[in-house]
Amino acid sequence: MDMYEFTTVVNGLSDMDNASSRLSKLSGYAFGQFVKDIAKLRRESEFLEELSESAYLHVNGFLKITLAKGSDGSKLRLHIWNDKILDYSNAQLSAHNHPWDFCSVVLCGSFRNIIYKIDSEAGELHHKHSCIIDGPENYGHTIKDEGIVNLMETSNAVMRKASSYFEHSKEIHRVMPENSTGITSTLVYQYPPADNKSDLYLVRPLDESVKNKLVDRQLIELSIDSILCEVKDG
Repeated sequence: MDMYEFTTVVNGLSDMDNASSRLSKLSGYAFGQFVKDIAKLRRESEFLEELSESAYLHVNGFLKITLAKGSDGSKLRLHIWNDKILDYSNAQLSAHNHPWDFCSVVLCGSFRNIIYKIDSEAGELHHKHSCIIDGPENYGHTIKDEGIVNLMETSNAVMRKASSYFEHSKEIHRVMPENSTGITSTLVYQYPPADNKSDLYLVRPLDESVKNKLVDRQLIELSIDSILCEVKDG
């Protein structure tokens, strides 16, 4: 068992015809073989070293770990929110969209997935920024101020353990963890990028000093251990 098992999974998901089939397969894997795979690999130093090369604390307040990259540019990712061991004091919690579609399964905890639309007359004022990928994956972005827009909330759904959903790249959303234990995690299949641009929407002006932060191996170990406890106990 090694990292290539995750590559096999992500390539298998890419070969499927539609989002419904991908969600079904991702959910089955999430609460079946994935738990066994990650528990075993957690004990292998080479695996943890590979993860630490690309894992980072995202400005939106979660640990983002890439488990594998598919041959078509897709990815299998693990997202972890844990306010007991991760510092989110500078998190900006933007509403945003993506350059890619994605499928997501909640491994543990819960969060609100809030959907918005731009409205010319009603809603809450936000600072809009375009984010263009033009360099290294985690840090190579050019941010451009696009002015002020109104965002109107159109949906506010609580996603709990075993919930799964598909989200289109251009859908504006904000994720707000609300689990009382402080631990929430999702397994994500990221489609190949359809664009090199996404948009950020912030209630306050963008603080450009807040950036993604690389994390060390120990933090990755603690984070994986925390979700394994939640998944097994749940």
